[in-house]
Amino acid sequence: MSETVALVTSIVSCLTVVVTLLSPCVREHLSEQYSYLRKRKDNLKALEMKLKNLKSLIATIDEQFKGKKLRKCDDYSTWKKAAEDFSKEVAESNFKVATDRTCCGLPNCCSQYEAGNNVAKKVKQLDEIMDQGKFFTKTESSVVGYMRTTTELVGEKTKSAVEKIWKSVIEKEEVGTICVYGMACLGKTAVVTEINNRALKVKNKLELEDRSNTVASDDKDSRELFDKVIWVSVAYESSQPSIEKLQKDIAKRIPVDLNVVTDKEERANILLRALSVKRFLLILDDMWKDFSLEEVCIPRPTNGSKVIIISRSLPVCSSIKIDEKIKIEPLSDEEAWKLFVNEADKTLDELKNQETKVDIKDLVKECERLPLVIIMVARALKDIRNEDTKDVDTSWSDALKMLRENPAIMESVNKKSFARLISSYEMLNEKTRSCFLYCALFPMGHHIQVKKLMEYWLWEGLLDDVPQIEDSMKRVGQVEDKMKQASKIVDELKDAYFLEVVSQGEQAQVKMPNLVWHMAVHLTNERPHFFIKAGTELTKFPLEGDWPEDVERASLMGNQFIGLRGEPNCPKLITLLLQHNPIPWKPYEHFFHSMPNLQILDLSFTEISSLPKSFTNLGKLRGLLLRNCPKLKCLPSLEKCRKLIVLDLSYSPIEQLPNGMEQLTNLVRLNLSHTRVEELPSGLVPKLTQLQELLMMANNSSYLWGPKHMKESEEACIEELAALQNLAILQIHFLNAEAFDEFVNEKHNCPPNFIFCVGGFCGGNLPKNSVLISDFLVKAQPVSLPKQTSQLHVWNNSDLNLLHIACHLQNLQLIDMFNCEDLEYLFEVKTLQFLPNLKRILVSQCKKMEAVIKSDGSNSTKVMFQRLEELVLSELPMLKDIYRGEMKWDSLKNIVLWKCDALKMTPSLESKVKRERPTSEFCHQPVKASPPAELSRKRGKPSSPSRSCNQEPTHIRSHSDGSSPTTAPSKIENKRTLQRGNRKLLDSLAIDFPSDQNPQGLGSAIGQKIITLLPPYLQQKWSGVWNYS
Repeated sequence: MSETVALVTSIVSCLTVVVTLLSPCVREHLSEQYSYLRKRKDNLKALEMKLKNLKSLIATIDEQFKGKKLRKCDDYSTWKKAAEDFSKEVAESNFKVATDRTCCGLPNCCSQYEAGNNVAKKVKQLDEIMDQGKFFTKTESSVVGYMRTTTELVGEKTKSAVEKIWKSVIEKEEVGTICVYGMACLGKTAVVTEINNRALKVKNKLELEDRSNTVASDDKDSRELFDKVIWVSVAYESSQPSIEKLQKDIAKRIPVDLNVVTDKEERANILLRALSVKRFLLILDDMWKDFSLEEVCIPRPTNGSKVIIISRSLPVCSSIKIDEKIKIEPLSDEEAWKLFVNEADKTLDELKNQETKVDIKDLVKECERLPLVIIMVARALKDIRNEDTKDVDTSWSDALKMLRENPAIMESVNKKSFARLISSYEMLNEKTRSCFLYCALFPMGHHIQVKKLMEYWLWEGLLDDVPQIEDSMKRVGQVEDKMKQASKIVDELKDAYFLEVVSQGEQAQVKMPNLVWHMAVHLTNERPHFFIKAGTELTKFPLEGDWPEDVERASLMGNQFIGLRGEPNCPKLITLLLQHNPIPWKPYEHFFHSMPNLQILDLSFTEISSLPKSFTNLGKLRGLLLRNCPKLKCLPSLEKCRKLIVLDLSYSPIEQLPNGMEQLTNLVRLNLSHTRVEELPSGLVPKLTQLQELLMMANNSSYLWGPKHMKESEEACIEELAALQNLAILQIHFLNAEAFDEFVNEKHNCPPNFIFCVGGFCGGNLPKNSVLISDFLVKAQPVSLPKQTSQLHVWNNSDLNLLHIACHLQNLQLIDMFNCEDLEYLFEVKTLQFLPNLKRILVSQCKKMEAVIKSDGSNSTKVMFQRLEELVLSELPMLKDIYRGEMKWDSLKNIVLWKCDALKMTPSLESKVKRERPTSEFCHQPVKASPPAELSRKRGKPSSPSRSCNQEPTHIRSHSDGSSPTTAPSKIENKRTLQRGNRKLLDSLAIDFPSDQNPQGLGSAIGQKIITLLPPYLQQKWSGVWNYS
């Protein structure tokens, strides 16, 4: 044995000499490693002693908590569990045996070194745990704040947001309040938790450095430290923030005892004084309702104090002056996939089967790039994957199939994902919740027209506490007022990230994020119970037994049903949406028999030829929507539908009004635009006393309005419109210019929102307050225009050489002249004084036009265009000047010229000129057509040829502002559809009208041409859409 010891001593001595001769850096490193072996037993004794101290510390803290000397926080439980787990791990490691391990009677140096190294690491870890534990022994008054459990942040945008917030906290003195916002599941709380912990770490670090005199007294960072770092979650009572609870939560962290203070004002003053003398970082988490800092008595952050607000909606903070707004964005597609792989398994990157990889990537896309949702779905997929399967592709393919087909697994994942969203949902008021759930009736990912959505809410009565919408209408007065209310709800849902903006403006569209849609469907599985089979390409209509008896709303839109069948027993059903289905034949006669409470029925874009007999028993029906049903020619009696609020037959070839119309005294909207209704009986309109919207944009065979002396005695005349005291929207086609002029001059109840067509073609969709006219003169005098007119379109005129406007048109913004063959000048200089807000001028195919503005002879008058932004001149071969005198138009942005070769431009205007063919919005396409018949003064029917409409302009933009109805393709899914603005497609089509047909408009002609290019199964579904879209 003595020989062995001598041998070892000799070897060690040799190593010591070698180490001594080596360079200092290597020597120090080897010396450290050697100490693990040499001091292993001393370190083990130190570890055992510190473990005893740790147990003593835990007992002390627990005792203090029991005595209420300290305020217990959530992080203590986390720390205590970590400490106990550490103690258990050390005990199980059995370091005592490892430090004395031998081999063949000799010391096992390798094992002893490894044990010594592990013991040293455990000692270091234990020191950190003890330091953290000592933090909990401080009294509340000495605690700066509490460290919070955090998770690893993912995504470059997220990390960038952290740095941006931190910079504002420690560097920007001018920033006092910061709002961190974004939709649920993005990790906003995790981001601000990082800021909370950093603020505390910086404080602790500087305290240590101060004690060692290593920090200069003028260190910049020392000015940014906080006396208090306070994190509180905003509490709510009945969806309203509890100011008193919030005040007490903040006071506990200062600490100030407000529990004994009952006076509201005194409580506020105590809190205000306590915060005013401290430099604080206050974090308000989960702020959902608006309130001001002054309400809580939080002083405006000064002297380096900061307030950070965490909210899912920026507008919620409207009462607080926000200095810095930081939005937390979703991950990029690449980051989302990387996170999913890290959480599930890195073998996903090894997949060879591209189909499986695409399916899994689609699953990741369904997570909407939300980190928390991605993590939950990835872990669920990982848990059910069979790792014993050698084939990686097979194991992932089977796991994915199991995840999608196992309702229990998906339900578990959904509940975790929905938890945060449901908390947002519960913060909405009851009215907004109902409107939100209604959105789930549309297919997942569907682009929803905002106007259509709001109208559904309106017709069903969701916008009022009063169940009967007719009562609410009488009380509120106007549909437009209710639409404004609906618009606010849409904004609220967008602010909560429950709706995403797809497009804005006249054709505004929104969509529900996939996860939000799934949550909404989940919520409607109970109360209120929805039956949703929308956009699923079903071909067989559900059987009677498939319908839940307690269902309140059902959506089967966007499928391939070839008929309605059975007699669903749905006594509570309120809304039934069946639009965008083929349904080519007469529905089952008893289909509606067991739906006594049905209020909204939408069969638009179907091919029904009639309604079943059971329809006549729907006495509670409020909305009947039958738009664009190309085979619908007649309807059963509506005598029992006395609660009907909206009747929409637009774009369907209905030839006569149904019986019982005079009983619809609660009717608010009647839409007969582009139908074939030729007769409107006298006396019917005055009986519709609640009518607010009368929409009758006409085709050539439809009803034309005129004064009583121009109509037959049994027909409705414009004088009857005066009886509609609530009329807000009027869209009608006048018999001729004389009838229109008489209507305007007599002021027969001209509503604030209108579209008027006078003579000739009227097939385009026009924005509200537009007038489209062909014959502009009545007895050599220009027709009168309503003062609210915003757009004036003069098409296909042959008796006008100068546009005369003698009245003040404050709202006129656009003048459009097309194919006015005798027009030489647009207007005189003096006319401009009547058009102060004119923004756009469009003139096209006026072959005799010489100048836009007629000269006064001396050219001395200076022309002032105050707000003109755009001038479009197209195919004007005789045009030489815009105006020969001096012009001033500071607002002009561009001039579009096309085939105006004789026009001379001044150098000052040349920079604004675009010499190109106008876009489809402005471009006019000539169409070969036979002249339509002149309109009879008695019946408004064709009688003799006329020159009024031989061409149709194509630049009129479609709209969705409540003026004129818009259409959509029958396919309800969110896929690319044909676009009218596609110049390459349109230019390739040659459109010729047969000589024996009246033109249906260029849009219709192009549409019909496109339809012939479609597969047979789509041709019928698109039939009629292009006439009016």
